[in-house]
Amino acid sequence: AVVSTQSGHYGRGEDGECSPCLQDTYKQGEMVSCEECPSTSTTPAGSAECSCDQGTHWSNRACVMCTGTAWFDNAGKVCVQCPAHTLPVHGHTACSCSAGSKWDPVTKTCTACPANHFSEGSSVECTKCPAYTVSTAGASQCNHCQNGQYWTNYTCETCNDSDQIGNGVFCVQQYDIETQHYKGSAKGIRGAGPRSSLSAIFTGIIVVLAVVCITLIVLLIAKSRKQKKEKSTDCDSALIPLL
Repeated sequence: AVVSTQSGHYGRGEDGECSPCLQDTYKQGEMVSCEECPSTSTTPAGSAECSCDQGTHWSNRACVMCTGTAWFDNAGKVCVQCPAHTLPVHGHTACSCSAGSKWDPVTKTCTACPANHFSEGSSVECTKCPAYTVSTAGASQCNHCQNGQYWTNYTCETCNDSDQIGNGVFCVQQYDIETQHYKGSAKGIRGAGPRSSLSAIFTGIIVVLAVVCITLIVLLIAKSRKQKKEKSTDCDSALIPLL
């Protein structure tokens, strides 16, 4: 016969020998036998109750979810009311927070997102800013660095004296062919403009002169060949009467 023994165990025979309940079964108090845990729970052998999935807790031999505006504190295994102006989300496992903050289950309050993170409305977690963007603590969005700055490892740095052209991501640099050095300042770029324009003008003039010269040479050659051909024809005409 089965006899009542300690929780998590069952007895067999008149000697009252106890054996632990099998895995995923439990026995509480005056229960005479071990019973299977609900499908949404599990438990090791020799247990007096079942371990419910996150968001539910063990109550009256069943896994139940918190109701109303309460969320389930997994650490304390109890339902706790969400703070004012928040509502339970994700199956009553957390409380919603306003944009720029996240739910902290340890302090049981909404805390601001750290720098270079953001969150939208009713968020539980903060998301890291994408590359080439930054944010201050408690931000609801990330932004690029300002003009005149460049991005490096989630910080905005001001371009130095030789790098004044910043587009919010990096500093634009200008390569000076004559000095073989990089010059990124606005002054350096403005100074390079006239030199580049004069060089282009001179190059254009040279190309035009070269084309003109080649054209003249071709015309002279063609004219010379035509004159030789006409002279040859005159000689042939003079020889015909003699024949």
